Amino acid sequence: KLASTSATDFSSAADWGAAVGGEAALASLFADPTRPLTLDIGCGYGCGPLIYARSARGEGENVLGCDLSAGGISFARGLATRWDVDHRCAFVRDDARAVLRRVREAYPGCVHRIILSCPTPYASVHDADDDEEATHGSGNSQLPASPRAASFLGNEEVIEDMAACLAPGGALY
Repeated sequence: KLASTSATDFSSAADWGAAVGGEAALASLFADPTRPLTLDIGCGYGCGPLIYARSARGEGENVLGCDLSAGGISFARGLATRWDVDHRCAFVRDDARAVLRRVREAYPGCVHRIILSCPTPYASVHDADDDEEATHGSGNSQLPASPRAASFLGNEEVIEDMAACLAPGGALY
C-alpha cells in the first residue's frame, strides 16, 4: 500500500486528519510549524517517525509520516497521542507525491531530512532464461509492474520530488 501515483488517483484516499487544506492545514499539524521537518514517505504504522520523535535527537524537530494505509496511519496517530508527541509528530494518509508537493509549497519551516521507508518492491523479475523482463506471479496484485511504473514508490519522479523538497544541505535516506 505504499504506491505512489498522481494525486488524482488517490484523492478519495487522502486524509490529513483535522487539517482542512492549504498552508494553514499543514501548519496546523504542529505546535511550532517553523521547526525543521523530517518527512517519512511510506511510514506504514509510523514506528520510525514515532521513535525518532521521542528521541533526544528528534526533540527540536517536527516529523511527518505519510502512507496510503488507513490502518497504519490510524495506529500511528493514536500512538503519537498516547506518547504525547502529537504536537510535533503527525501522520497523513495520502499519495507520496501529493504530500511532497504540499510540503514543498506550504511548509513554513525547512525540510532537512526525508526518509523513503521500505520502497514498495515491484513484481517484475528478470528471467535467467530470457533477456527480457518477465512478470512472475508474486501473489500481490498491488505491486507495481516495474521500477519505472508510477506506482513504484522509489521511482525517478518521487526521488526528484524529494530532492526538490529538501533544504540546502538536507539529507535523503
